[in-house]
Amino acid sequence: MPVVNDIVTRLTPLPSAGTFPGNIPSGQCRVYVDASWGSASCTLDTNETTAVDRRYLPSSFVDKATWIAWNLPVGRVVTLTDQYQPLVSGKSVGDLQGLGRSVDLVGTGKTETVNLLNCGVNDLLAAWFWREVDLRIGAIEMYSELNFTGLRHTLFLSEWEANVIHSLAGMWMNDDLTSIKWKTLQDGQTVTFWEHPDGSGTSFNEVKGWGSSKEISDLRNNRFCDVVSAFKWSALFPVREIIDPVTIQNVPFNALSHHSQHNWANSSDSPQTESLSIKLTKGETFTVSTTDTFVTGVKITVKAGTEAKEGPITVSMSFSVELSYEYSHSVTSTTGATNSIEVSETRNITCAPHGKTIGTLVYRLGNIPPTLYKTTAHRWYTQNVTDSTYEAPYWKRDEEISFTAGGGIGSILDATTDFYPYFGTGHDFFDMVPLEGKRIKSSKGEIYLCLDGVARLLTSSAVYQGLFGDDYNSVELLSDTVINAVAKGGAITADHALITSNDGQPEVYLLDQNKKRWIQDPTTFNFYGFNWDRVVQKNVNRFATGDVIKYVE
Repeated sequence: MPVVNDIVTRLTPLPSAGTFPGNIPSGQCRVYVDASWGSASCTLDTNETTAVDRRYLPSSFVDKATWIAWNLPVGRVVTLTDQYQPLVSGKSVGDLQGLGRSVDLVGTGKTETVNLLNCGVNDLLAAWFWREVDLRIGAIEMYSELNFTGLRHTLFLSEWEANVIHSLAGMWMNDDLTSIKWKTLQDGQTVTFWEHPDGSGTSFNEVKGWGSSKEISDLRNNRFCDVVSAFKWSALFPVREIIDPVTIQNVPFNALSHHSQHNWANSSDSPQTESLSIKLTKGETFTVSTTDTFVTGVKITVKAGTEAKEGPITVSMSFSVELSYEYSHSVTSTTGATNSIEVSETRNITCAPHGKTIGTLVYRLGNIPPTLYKTTAHRWYTQNVTDSTYEAPYWKRDEEISFTAGGGIGSILDATTDFYPYFGTGHDFFDMVPLEGKRIKSSKGEIYLCLDGVARLLTSSAVYQGLFGDDYNSVELLSDTVINAVAKGGAITADHALITSNDGQPEVYLLDQNKKRWIQDPTTFNFYGFNWDRVVQKNVNRFATGDVIKYVE
């Protein structure tokens, strides 16, 4: 499936204002009453408002908007309408019934502008709402005039259930569609239009993801101009499919340990032999998430083997992932399989004379970090889809499938037997944090900083901006399955800050729970994504000293 950044470039840009205003922070739209960036304006902030909820523009800006500038993350869409209606329970968020004319501002990760004089909605907009849209499912651009002009309405297919007829009755585009584009469809998708809201009457079936035609500038030539009142989207299902399995080797450890430890005192003149054992059964769920149209199931096979030798024991683990499919599925799937892994090991310990021996047997258990894997699906279709070869009576195509493996699977990576004299010290086995330094976001919009091996909630946008400025583009959206699997630490609140001494010393600290933690070097500062412009001067001597923050490759 194409990546979102590629898909967004296939959508037709709105008519630009031609110039740009000053800096627009990420997540904001700015509405201007005249064709000038110096005119009166108001800000619509998606970071400070809830998604989906519809709301009025400020009263002094109702029916006065002419230019708009926005900077939204890729996949975030703000829709402005000329009427206000609350969203009816059970209706699609993209259902604009009763909202009149509209304009969709699609996030590209950078500042964009639109001149509403060229969109058919100048001095008409009165309300707005925003939401996150899965652009990977595709979009249909509908225009009210010939040659892709006039009023535009975008159907984001992820907002509409597949294989269901959806009525356009009550929407401005009902019986008004004149030209159309569908450049973001996958080549297995089709869209059908009907002349009546219930799907009856004449139908139009030429909108499909494969083939070279991706637009129609004049639907009069198809005898379907100004008649569309309903639509349905579907996927072209393969009639046969074989998916190559994937084996994941050398899974890194990063979470838990189980150990058995015992002390022996040997006051004799000869070595003595003792035994040390460990046994456990660990059941965990391995989760696979994929946006492939057809993949819905996962089967996990776990294999372990030990190599007999002196010294440390290495237990090699591999996980064979087999994906399955069904033909009524069309959006992201997250499925899992639970395996119980039994571990049993006994080691002989040689205790040296005239001293104490500490024997430790450690099994390292961990989680597979959220990692993207790829495999090949061999699929046969009834249609001549792009890049397929004919194998009578079907067309075959090899397609790459991407899936993310994450969540908790009890993965035994190795078992070691360490020998310590009585004056020996232990080891820190768990310093590997695959998400360290990242900012991650849940589906609820909660943002965490991965610091010290745990995810720490940033409690507000003000707290976030106090450390990272307006950089929301570096925040990674992870599935709730992965978010829930990550260990949590103390929240980062308003009393956290980036500070430096007010007497000219160069050290920069993170003020963390009223302790100053030295950020050891610029590499570490940049690794965690901190913003240099957010560093403030304080009397650092009045704070207690905490642990040093240091980036380790």
